[in-house]
Amino acid sequence: MSVFRNKLTGKMISFSNDKSSFIERRLKMGIDAMQRIKLEGGLSFYFNTIDLSNENIEVCNKDLNRFHQFLRQRFMRQGLPFQFLWVKEIQMKRYYKYGVKVPHWHEIYLCPSGSFPDCEFRQDIKPHYKVKEDGIIISQKDLHQFWGFGQNFCERAYTDDLWEYLGKYLSKGLLDEKLSHLIGMSHFGYYKSSKSVYDKVQDFIKSDKYTVIDIVKRKGQVYIIGVDNETYSRKSIRILPDWEIICY
Repeated sequence: MSVFRNKLTGKMISFSNDKSSFIERRLKMGIDAMQRIKLEGGLSFYFNTIDLSNENIEVCNKDLNRFHQFLRQRFMRQGLPFQFLWVKEIQMKRYYKYGVKVPHWHEIYLCPSGSFPDCEFRQDIKPHYKVKEDGIIISQKDLHQFWGFGQNFCERAYTDDLWEYLGKYLSKGLLDEKLSHLIGMSHFGYYKSSKSVYDKVQDFIKSDKYTVIDIVKRKGQVYIIGVDNETYSRKSIRILPDWEIICY
């Protein structure tokens, strides 16, 4: 259990350190980051479910990382923003049928509208989707060819409640103590900070004196890392001096 105390008000806050609570907090931080970036940049969410064919059930997170690298590079070439967040889920129907824990991944992409395909699920055809609108940056053919281990079902997000979408899949994974690498995400920097830290960083940005690079924790204290816009010198500024760690 981690406990923090505000030295001015005496207020105490605590967080559980067990694996399940840590993973849930990390996912919520990623979701907060995506919502903040979406509001700032006028971007859109897409949902993508990635699965494995029977002959590719040994595919691991390393292969998934290569897939994400392909997506990042495609957007970088166009000079466009792209962020992602994913949760792994075991397909229990296949486990009961074949006795093998086959994963698939539920992913959220944050990017300009129209970048990814918008598909419709169709039970009566194979593969079980129909492309309503193809992506401008990443087409359905791109997803299928570069992943290469199974299907991608990509669609425009039908809700902005990202926790509602991913939370149910995470809860299933947390029931399996042996399941590792349950979640993954882009590097969101200060966007995934708590509200108090994020608000302080926003005030810092509005001053126009510094360009924010990131935030870091040093010996229990939180600092903004910024570059002076006049001298271009790097500087770290303590932003939450009123809180101290009681135990961790």
